[in-house]
Amino acid sequence: MRLLVLVDQMAVGGGGRVASIMLRGLAANGHEILLETDVSKGFLYEIPESVKTVQVQYTPGHTDLPGRIKQFIRRIKGRRNNIRNFKPDAIVAYLPLQFTDALLANIGTGIPLIVSDHTAMSRDLGKWTNFIRHHLYGLADCATILTEKDRRYLGSRVKCKEVVYNPLTFTPIENLDNYAERRKNILCVGRISSWSVKGFDRIIKIWGHISARYTEWTLEIAGPGSDDKIAELNTMAHEAGCADSLKFLGNISDIKSLYLESSIFALPSRVEGFPMALIEAMSQGCACVSFDLDGAISEIANDNEDCLIVPDNDVEAFEKRLIELLDSVDLRKSIASAAIKNVSKYSEQRFVEHWQSILSRIHSN
Repeated sequence: MRLLVLVDQMAVGGGGRVASIMLRGLAANGHEILLETDVSKGFLYEIPESVKTVQVQYTPGHTDLPGRIKQFIRRIKGRRNNIRNFKPDAIVAYLPLQFTDALLANIGTGIPLIVSDHTAMSRDLGKWTNFIRHHLYGLADCATILTEKDRRYLGSRVKCKEVVYNPLTFTPIENLDNYAERRKNILCVGRISSWSVKGFDRIIKIWGHISARYTEWTLEIAGPGSDDKIAELNTMAHEAGCADSLKFLGNISDIKSLYLESSIFALPSRVEGFPMALIEAMSQGCACVSFDLDGAISEIANDNEDCLIVPDNDVEAFEKRLIELLDSVDLRKSIASAAIKNVSKYSEQRFVEHWQSILSRIHSN
């Protein structure tokens, strides 16, 4: 098939990362792919040489309404020209704004349009984006979402929807023979600019309560963040009394190695779609503790088997479960061992096969 794929940019973010895995897998299966993205931002995620790229027709700098309207019209015309010239058998648009562009540019062509979303459907992203996700997605030939929880949330508003779990990009480790050599750290991963969504304030508060009892341990937060956002969290840590045992690691290029040397992974988020960091940490032998996130984590993991799952917003319960892990190396090793075995179902191969089946079904209708 000839596939046109729309992604806002490939330099950062979960959408671009998952899109790159899809592009590699589908290209390897012989599909001809044109990627429409903001090339000027660069490529953090690898894409195959066979995938052609085209720059989105952005004209940045317009702040007045007439200028923004002209920019919008130019962009839609550019996308429509790409559709006419490339003549795809199907279009895949990642995230809401790319989907609305594709929806308008694709009017009257009859080409199947698939939208792929990567945020929990219950998350408030503003009135316009919420409207797109909860209503306009119904105009797509198929909408891929992250969890069964999202399927239930959308209900009949979007009739054609398919749960496609994010793929695990790491090969699970084979054993925990070197587990005793792991550092005594509690690792959190995510963008510090979104610390409220990621719940980093909650884990700092928890660590402030118990850090004096665990002087050999450190709380570490890995992820990009501006100085002012890091300063906000540092202020919280000083107020909680744990600033000396909190480390900000910045943006880690080799996150796999960080998981491999870490003992505990904590997911204190308030909202997540399908947390890649959790299954990555599980695959590399971290003992994990997480809020349930409205049932999303219970879809991914099994409480008391491969992860400790805590009722949403019960910070006291999260603290107690974290203490259980801190107090018992046997529990940590048991949870980590089960996690290694259970995350194999999120392989890249299964992910690509799922996309193959969606495309085949859409194309044959």
